[in-house]
Amino acid sequence: HLHYGNYNEAQDTFMKSLEIGESKYNLEIVGYAYLGLGRVYKSMGNFDLAIDNFINAKDAFENGGDNPLGHLYATIIIGATYYDIFDPKAEKYLREGIKLAEKIGDKWSLATAYLNYANWLMYKDKYVLAKKYLQEAEKNAKLMNANEKLFYIYLSWGFYYSALGDVKESQKSFDTAIKIGADIDSERFVSIAAKHALETLKKYNPSNLEKYEKIVKGEIKVVSLVRV
Repeated sequence: HLHYGNYNEAQDTFMKSLEIGESKYNLEIVGYAYLGLGRVYKSMGNFDLAIDNFINAKDAFENGGDNPLGHLYATIIIGATYYDIFDPKAEKYLREGIKLAEKIGDKWSLATAYLNYANWLMYKDKYVLAKKYLQEAEKNAKLMNANEKLFYIYLSWGFYYSALGDVKESQKSFDTAIKIGADIDSERFVSIAAKHALETLKKYNPSNLEKYEKIVKGEIKVVSLVRV
């Protein structure tokens, strides 16, 4: 339901799961139900209610004690959601997410936690430290061949180099993200990367900016355009 934007149906489903979990005193079911409700409210743009539910999920997993990945995911998504609204509380949960991910050793979670924290550090203009976490995110994502995760990492590299005024490396990063989008046959990813490249690099007015405009408008196919 959630994937297709059927928020009311999704909410009802997760509420029923919550009732079942509570009736059976099963904190794992309760935790995932709260996670689901949080995702519903976040998708609807109600970030405060989303965070409340994510925190409830985190508490349930912590008290349940036997689902470290659920606890980790709840912690990561709390930090990411606080970051979405630029709330300073993001840092606490983003850092906690890294510690939990490093303890568990789950590479997908490590890549996610490192990337989220790197983006937060860039928002805080801490680019030296951000580079370290972007490198770690990239390393872990490559170990899993996680192309979708790498897509977002290269977008962040594009923002990173642009902020430092390195137009060549910024373009190279955005082009890599575009290529990944094409490789996984996702027109949406290709368009997202081209749009970000266009908006991020236009202040530098590079000579080949027009190619991103054409990608966004769907005038040309990416595969024949970008070579990285």
